[in-house]
Amino acid sequence: MNCNCIEEIETRIHAHFKDIDKEHAGVFTAEMEGQCLLFEGGLALSLPVVVGYKRLTKSGNLQKKTRKFNMLFKYCPYCGKLIEKQKD
Repeated sequence: MNCNCIEEIETRIHAHFKDIDKEHAGVFTAEMEGQCLLFEGGLALSLPVVVGYKRLTKSGNLQKKTRKFNMLFKYCPYCGKLIEKQKD
């Protein structure tokens, strides 16, 4: 990626919880999920999305359904920089 937003946010999260719970400061890790390697090269950010809806069944009842998918970003959602392929 062209920015280091993920590393900065992970550092800030770790520092925040370190200040809150000094007794267990070194026990946990803070990692943001949703990063993926692309086969065509580079790193992308993805955001897991869960959509909930109700569907009418053949019997006329409403049934709760969910669909899960990942949304990929062309731009960093934190700083707005274009996410470009890494050059070899």
